[in-house]
Amino acid sequence: MADIRRVQGHLDKLFKKWLGRDLNREPNGTYIIPLESTVVFATLIEWEDGDVVLNVYAPVLHELKASEALYRYIATSQFMLGSLSLDEEDPNDVTLTFHNRVLANDLDMSELQAAVRAVSFTADHLDNELQPRFGGKRTDQLV
Repeated sequence: MADIRRVQGHLDKLFKKWLGRDLNREPNGTYIIPLESTVVFATLIEWEDGDVVLNVYAPVLHELKASEALYRYIATSQFMLGSLSLDEEDPNDVTLTFHNRVLANDLDMSELQAAVRAVSFTADHLDNELQPRFGGKRTDQLV
């Protein structure tokens, strides 16, 4: 069992050591990690059993139109280090996100870097691959 405040303090130190600076955080505690043409977010989640999980995710494409082909792509795609999901409040303004979760109770630097880099690399690759196919905007194209 881990205390989420202790894990967050530990993550603050790891991010500062890795990136050489403090990271911005949203009011809910989500870390904001700008990398290449994407932005990676990392949020701590406390599970019912007391474990703390780090949810690492990055938007792949924004302002997509929901379609059967997009749903089929998500349902049939397999990734070693994560998965795709849709944020669909409006079927004409959908956000496709790649995410991965890791146990954060005793996360070390190499595990943190692997999780963040896997999400960043995959999202950066998928935005270029999927934009011609499904439309939408990459994170770096948003105003």
